[in-house]
Amino acid sequence: GLFEDIGEGLIHSRLVVVCMSDQYAASDTCAKEFRYAVKVLKLPVVLAVVGTGNKWRASELGMLSLNCPLVSFQERSDSALDKLVREVGNFLPKGVPLKESEEERRKREKDETNKLIQEQQRLSFQELCELAQRKFLRQISEFSEQLDPTPYPNIILVDFWAEEKKEKEELKSGQKTLPSVSRRKRSHLPNGPTDFYDEQFCVHLLCEHEEGWHMSGKAVPLSENFGRNIDQYVPYIARITTIAKYSKKMVLNSQATDVGRSYLKWLEENPTVKTTTDFCESYGSLRQVIRDVDPKYH
Repeated sequence: GLFEDIGEGLIHSRLVVVCMSDQYAASDTCAKEFRYAVKVLKLPVVLAVVGTGNKWRASELGMLSLNCPLVSFQERSDSALDKLVREVGNFLPKGVPLKESEEERRKREKDETNKLIQEQQRLSFQELCELAQRKFLRQISEFSEQLDPTPYPNIILVDFWAEEKKEKEELKSGQKTLPSVSRRKRSHLPNGPTDFYDEQFCVHLLCEHEEGWHMSGKAVPLSENFGRNIDQYVPYIARITTIAKYSKKMVLNSQATDVGRSYLKWLEENPTVKTTTDFCESYGSLRQVIRDVDPKYH
């Protein structure tokens, strides 16, 4: 309706210039517009008084505008317009033009359109991620209840263990002489797609929040030979990692290194994922491994 259009314009305004007259003050729509600008949006108002009457001064709008700057156009004046421009300029930040050029207007509208498109795309992508999470959680929950009725987090995320990098840095700087977790002797494999087999892995138990999963608590390091046995868990790990990788609430340690990115690519292209649609068996095996190493479960 009319007022909805007026209200939309006021919301995007820095200030309001009101052409005040007896007729304006007597109009219900105009009065509603004025109240919305002054009392709700708290916008600065400059009055440009027009017409011939002064009854508006005794009206509700006259009371509401007592502290507003006023420029009279009721009598012919060569300076009234310049005065109005100065009054308007007093409410604008320095350097802000009173009127944007056609080029500036087109650029502003283009920027606003692009921002709107980006926001819509972001929301659509977020909705898709949350939908994928809910669908995946439903499948996992149904299966985990059959495995073991004992309460335990359903969503298990396997990643590189960040503490390993921290220990290396501490050892190098002399701040630490012994690692907190025993390290195995690295095999000297040539650089290739399975370098990550010798990485130290850990597990995160995720909070299953309806507005998006997030990591809860500290990561639990897995056994030193987990990487060598990771193939049997790929059907599950590949799927959960793909979902986590595109979540803004989770950052994977494996995304930060070349070896990690090689690992993620290996998961994505692993033929086992393409040929095996049922990941429940690999999930069940992994779940048991995690419970065996999780100190909170013992």
